[in-house]
Amino acid sequence: MIPMLIWFIFIVLIALLACLAIKFLAKQNGADTIKMDVRMTKDGMIIVLRPDSILTDNATYAISETHWIQISQLNVYGGNNGTILSFDEAVSWCEANKMNMIWHLPDFSGDLLTYLRNKIMQDSLYSKVAVTTYHSLVALKMRFTDTQLLIGLVWKSNEFSIQNGTATGTMYTAWFFSMMDSFTYWGVRSLLVPSFLGVDFLVTSVEDADRALILESAASGIKTIIYDMATVQERNYFARQMQLPMIVDDLVELLGTTSPASASNNSSRKSNRFS
Repeated sequence: MIPMLIWFIFIVLIALLACLAIKFLAKQNGADTIKMDVRMTKDGMIIVLRPDSILTDNATYAISETHWIQISQLNVYGGNNGTILSFDEAVSWCEANKMNMIWHLPDFSGDLLTYLRNKIMQDSLYSKVAVTTYHSLVALKMRFTDTQLLIGLVWKSNEFSIQNGTATGTMYTAWFFSMMDSFTYWGVRSLLVPSFLGVDFLVTSVEDADRALILESAASGIKTIIYDMATVQERNYFARQMQLPMIVDDLVELLGTTSPASASNNSSRKSNRFS
């Protein structure tokens, strides 16, 4: 019994040290904001998870079709207690550690939008939270219901026609997805779409982030955040020369390719309103 207790205490201490290390390294490298992919389970529980389903050895669990009690018991990340965070747990951690948040909404859900807006109002999170989405309808609805909220549109020029490196659709339907990408590209490049939606910033893929678009957007009061970077040169260019904030999914990758000097400079340019 005593050896098991000692092991339990040891594991808890290691977990706490890991959390402190992540926080310290993130702060040292200019990361003061955490992006969360926010989803809703079948029974209305809000969770933080990037993929829309969970694959185990025995089954695949679609988040929107699975109850929270099932999801909470899955050992997703391996090891002990590799469970999924509830949304409220993640937000509480960020508030306690003075981290800003980007709530990304991969799917449209009226109930989810209502919950997030109420959460922001009740906890006075306007200075700490921005909401991003791929869906124009989500951005439009959020803007109509709340003029104070920071809203960003995530876009990529081949978002519809290419999925996981392969063409979307068949030889008979591929044209439709290409046409959707063309509409998106020219709508964003002309600034008609972001201006109509009333978004505060564009979350732009590095492949589409040319200097002209960034400067034209800034002149219209629309800021730019860069994502999907793959090389050191890209990160250095946008952080040092363009002085733009970046979203990186892998913290280890960020620490391995961004120097502390450039990251700390990037951090100092941010205000509490993600400016």
